[in-house]
Amino acid sequence: MRRHLSWSVLTFVALATATVALLAVLLVNVVALYAGNDGCAERIAARESGSSGGYDAVNRSSGAYGKYQLLPSRGAYAETPWARAGRSVYSLSPDEQEQVFAYIVAHDGYAPWGGC
Repeated sequence: MRRHLSWSVLTFVALATATVALLAVLLVNVVALYAGNDGCAERIAARESGSSGGYDAVNRSSGAYGKYQLLPSRGAYAETPWARAGRSVYSLSPDEQEQVFAYIVAHDGYAPWGGC
């Protein structure tokens, strides 16, 4: 009986953990769909990547990349699942850059960009 109970507890913990992880992924995707509806995303992009803007903009002095000028090895990007999985900012597609932006906004707001 005792062994059966511990397996039940382990199963419950595993299912709860998987559920929380799934909800986190869903939240990031929902935020990705709606990020920028307040105009902040476009203002930040214009400020960060300017007239050369776009998803392939590179800051030669800092190495920041993309529409939102993500820093490759430090800053908010370093704390994202993409960075933890070993993805370089330089390999992110436009859709992934938008998802990363939404993820960072969901976790840190617009602070990494100095606000809106």
